[in-house]
Amino acid sequence: DEVDEPAPYEQLERIRLRRERIITWLDEPFFEDVVIGCFVRIGIGTDSATGERVYRVAEVVGVDATRAAYTVDPATGKQTRKRLVLEIAGSQRPFMVTYVSNADFSPDEIRKYRRLMEERLLPRRTQRQVDDKVAELVKAKQYVYKEEDIAKMVQKNLAEKKVVGSVAFRRAELVAKRDAAAEKGDREAVARLTEDIAAIDERAAAEQRRLLDSASVQPSANIIGIVNINQRNREMERQTADIWSKHAAAKGDQADEDLNNPFARRETRPSMYWHVGGKKAAAPDGAPPP
Repeated sequence: DEVDEPAPYEQLERIRLRRERIITWLDEPFFEDVVIGCFVRIGIGTDSATGERVYRVAEVVGVDATRAAYTVDPATGKQTRKRLVLEIAGSQRPFMVTYVSNADFSPDEIRKYRRLMEERLLPRRTQRQVDDKVAELVKAKQYVYKEEDIAKMVQKNLAEKKVVGSVAFRRAELVAKRDAAAEKGDREAVARLTEDIAAIDERAAAEQRRLLDSASVQPSANIIGIVNINQRNREMERQTADIWSKHAAAKGDQADEDLNNPFARRETRPSMYWHVGGKKAAAPDGAPPP
């Protein structure tokens, strides 16, 4: 049998996670399974002599949670309660994700980590372990959501009050399932779920019209105009979905490729609405619309 040799310490860079990557994966169903066994460059404080930030090579050995959420991405305001339990040459403690660096390990940081590991006679990663973790990271980047993943995501959104009410909950669930079906290339499921979503939208629009009709005060022209535009947009979305489904079926294998390509073009038909003096204005021949 081939002997699994210890990996050079420099190989740890292959399984290092950047802070940006961790933030991207925070809410993914595979997060904990994938990050454990990876390494990060963690900030542990400031050098009192130089005033420079001090970083160490650390292994992710667990994930825990804080009592209160904290901001991990000031640009988007994204928050989390998750922390990484890190081990630095045998010593463990939890760190917030904000302390993880995006930069590579420096040669000096690798040397210090190796010295501590050798002084404490701690086992090092083997080459096979490093290669297996690299393959696991690649697989995570290509992860396809399962139905149970979608159900958990919807429940999480509901718990965080991102989805309010039974109708909104049902619509969000259908949208999540439709997106998952699109990723799998299931055209029939996409068409069926699109119809279900349109039916929910139509019921909501009907309820909105009923409330307007029963109102004691006559609604303004602006409100009626908005309702009509929303109705036309829903109808156009349904028509576009039907055209796209027929077009995808005709294209065959190419449709599968386009369906899984987020950058593929989608057939749409733009519409513009404008009013002058309460009446629809027609653009003169050869003149651009206002």
